[in-house]
Amino acid sequence: MKRRSIYVFITAALAILIPAPGRFVYGLTLLIEVMFILLFGSLMNNLIKKLKLESLEKFFTLLFVISGTIFFRQLMILFQPEVVLNLGFMIYIVPVSLYTIGYVFAYPDYKLSLKMKFIFLHSTTYTVFALFIFLIRDILGYGTFTFFGPNHQILEIIIFPADKVRLMSFLASIPGCFIFCSCMLFIHVTFRYKYNIYRNAELLEPAAEKSEDKTEKNEKKENAKEVKE
Repeated sequence: MKRRSIYVFITAALAILIPAPGRFVYGLTLLIEVMFILLFGSLMNNLIKKLKLESLEKFFTLLFVISGTIFFRQLMILFQPEVVLNLGFMIYIVPVSLYTIGYVFAYPDYKLSLKMKFIFLHSTTYTVFALFIFLIRDILGYGTFTFFGPNHQILEIIIFPADKVRLMSFLASIPGCFIFCSCMLFIHVTFRYKYNIYRNAELLEPAAEKSEDKTEKNEKKENAKEVKE
């Protein structure tokens, strides 16, 4: 898990982004579930290690993740039944994706606080990325903005008339979401790659300066010896 980068997390989590309905309220619900499952699963995984049940770690962790998913679904049914009804099986895609990625088992040798820090650092970056995708699909694909509304219903605000979003409605489809996510992921990876090159170059500059100083000092010493001789 140490070699797993944030790119792997985002790429594997496309299983959540692409088949989900392209509405902001649905994306927000799924991302809240991601945070809940990560928190619940990591705490239960730590509890299993405290009880010294490492041989049954994967079994119990999977059991707790499924239980946490069912508990989350029941909570959402109480507050937003319309959202849960429209999401359907997508509620269960989240734990499957997280379990496949392995982030519940990430950083096994770390303390719980440090482990949670690294996990939520990566998941927060993914959350920002995913919310941006859902927001763009909702606004440009449907011409609306959706959120949790009163009386357990979905609040829908019309931003653009339907006749003005015909060309961009492709983003609301699964192929459109796949192409859009691929482009955004490519931009993200390229930016991070160039940033890492720039940062490494800055770190190498002081070392190069030190080596130059040492070379100059050695040359001065050699010149001084030659003068004495």
